[in-house]
Amino acid sequence: MREKTTDFPLAAQLPVSLHDPMPKPKPLLTELAKKGKPLVEVVVIPFDEQQSEDVCRILDDLALDISAEILPAYFQPSEIPTIYQIRLEATKEALLREFGWKIERIQIYDTKEDNGQYPDAYAWEDLNEPEFYPEELSGKIKHMGLTQPGNSDNGKLDNINYELKNG
Repeated sequence: MREKTTDFPLAAQLPVSLHDPMPKPKPLLTELAKKGKPLVEVVVIPFDEQQSEDVCRILDDLALDISAEILPAYFQPSEIPTIYQIRLEATKEALLREFGWKIERIQIYDTKEDNGQYPDAYAWEDLNEPEFYPEELSGKIKHMGLTQPGNSDNGKLDNINYELKNG
């Protein structure tokens, strides 16, 4: 997770507990992104906003190929206080394993229409919605949805495989 700093304009408005040191980026996700594996970025909305930190920590602790943090939402209505949301970064394999959520890469340009200008541009597509949640998240998540492109989405085909080692 990124450290919250005062360089970020809304950082001073973050709840005090969010200034606490959070886990560093997951080495496996960093390694996979460096190799060119596009990672999926997901917005997670909890049922109870007061449980956001708890839900975020549970998500971040699920696996080596999932990372979660709390950030200000992209869109901020001016008439209400700052809205925060949980951002999750993961591999498609992690989303399938932990949530039963099937997603795939689809080509986003028809090479006939764009004259082959973008022959290698891809985005994520849901094949279903999350089908289940780990027990410790039961009843805590209202919605999970894709954001595109994510910070570690290079727009390429996902052709890098990996395996989690047990133990």
